[in-house]
Amino acid sequence: MLSGADAQALRTFTSSAILDLKHGFSDTYGLLFKRGSQDTFKSYFLQRAAALGSRAAAVKELEDKRWGLGDVPIYNVILMFLRMEKDRRDDYIALARFLIDEAKIPVDGVDMTGTSAMMYAISTMPYVEPEFAQMLFDAGAKIKHRNRFGCTAAMDIVTCYQHDVPTRKNHANMLRWYIEHGGDLDIPDGDGMKASDLAYMMKQVIPEFGEPNDTVQAGPRMSASMICYQCLQVAAASAPALPCCARCKSVNYCSRDCQKLAWKSHKPIC
Repeated sequence: MLSGADAQALRTFTSSAILDLKHGFSDTYGLLFKRGSQDTFKSYFLQRAAALGSRAAAVKELEDKRWGLGDVPIYNVILMFLRMEKDRRDDYIALARFLIDEAKIPVDGVDMTGTSAMMYAISTMPYVEPEFAQMLFDAGAKIKHRNRFGCTAAMDIVTCYQHDVPTRKNHANMLRWYIEHGGDLDIPDGDGMKASDLAYMMKQVIPEFGEPNDTVQAGPRMSASMICYQCLQVAAASAPALPCCARCKSVNYCSRDCQKLAWKSHKPIC
C-alpha cells in the first residue's frame, strides 16, 4: 500500500498516462473493442480458444490483457468506451454482458493504480456508470476493494472538487449506492484517512452528503485544516493545522507542490 510522496508520484504518473481510444488499440482485440460488435468479438474469442487449445486459455488471455502505459484491463476499457462512445452505448453494454455471462471473464482486474472497473464506475472520477457497476457487482466485483493507495471507491466519491448542484447530487447518489451495496466508509487509506471523515467535512459545501447514511455524521471528526486538499495526507494529531490558501482560507495544503497541483481544480471556487 502506497502513502505520502510515493502515492502522489504514482497519481501524477497515471494522470498523464491516458489511454488514447483512437490510437491505443493496435492489437486485434483492441481493434474489435473500437468496432464494438458483440458478434465479431465473440467470433474472434472462439477462434482464440481453438488456437490456444481450450476456452480456459482464451479466458486467461483476455483476463491478463492490458492496454496503454496505465496497464488498463478489459472491463476498465469497456467503461472508457461507454464514456466516450455514448451513441454506441447499447453495443458496449451487450459486449460487457457477453464477457461476463458467456465468456466468464473475471471482473476484478485492476490497472496500475490497483483500481477496478467497478470502482471507477461509481467513483465519479471521471465516470459514473451505475448500470455497468451493477453488472460487475452481480458478477462478483468486491465493493470494499482497495487500490494501491488503500482507497475504496468511497474515498474518490467524497473527494468532490466541483460544487454545482448536479455534481453534488451525483456524488451523493453514488455514495448512497456504495453504502447500499455493503460498502464501508470507515476503511482507512494509506495515509490513515477515512471516507467518513472526509464526507463529514465536505458537508459544509456538499450538504447532500448528510443524506445517504448517518454513518457520515457519527463519531468525533478531525478538523478539515488537518487534511491536505490535494493529496489528502493527514497531519499528525499533535501538529498544528496545515497552511491554508492565502486567498480564500478555505482549504489547506501539506506542501507548496500540492498547492500548485491543486490550483486548476481549486481556482473556480477560490
